[in-house]
Amino acid sequence: MWADYQKDLLTADWRNPVSVNHATGAALMDLENALAVDGHNGWIGKGAPVLNPVVQRVSGTGGNATAEVVDCVDLSHALVYVAATGALKDSTPGGRHLVDAGLVMKSGQWKVSTLAAGKVGSC
Repeated sequence: MWADYQKDLLTADWRNPVSVNHATGAALMDLENALAVDGHNGWIGKGAPVLNPVVQRVSGTGGNATAEVVDCVDLSHALVYVAATGALKDSTPGGRHLVDAGLVMKSGQWKVSTLAAGKVGSC
């Protein structure tokens, strides 16, 4: 999901997100809304998050399987730029965020269905 969202941030086009490949439900809506805000403001994102996910729980089987994944995502190098100029939007680094993701099994593939991110410094 993060790799898909990283591709989406390069254009901030919420109407045709790559994130739909690995996100669904409320998580996909949250990602699309963030892309819409960035796109409206003329911002794009560049850089990769540093991930260290930990599976906290897996329940159910087959199409009823769910999971919870927790991570302390480092967004220090995933920055926001003004698309028209290529300049940094601001000089504030991304920092580390506690992220709690709920996953569901859809058509044999895990998809992020809920995504809650804490503020910078939450982990």
